[in-house]
Amino acid sequence: MKFTGIIYKITPYKEKDAIINIIREDNISSLLVNRAFAQPSKHQDALHPISLCEFTTNEKNTKSLKDVKLLTNISKTHNLT
Repeated sequence: MKFTGIIYKITPYKEKDAIINIIREDNISSLLVNRAFAQPSKHQDALHPISLCEFTTNEKNTKSLKDVKLLTNISKTHNLT
């Protein structure tokens, strides 16, 4: 499943994973990101708070992130960091 949303919180989970909270157009949701803090991480460039992203979840487990594409880093665009 694909959807667009804004990451508003990233919480470390276990050793290298994270749970991200996302504001979507119709609700707020959370996703598990496996190996979010591992080096190298394929999601590392997109996982920043206040970023507009396109998310793809696993088909069998819709609470687990499969892929993420950074659309806009809002915090850098508006000098929030």
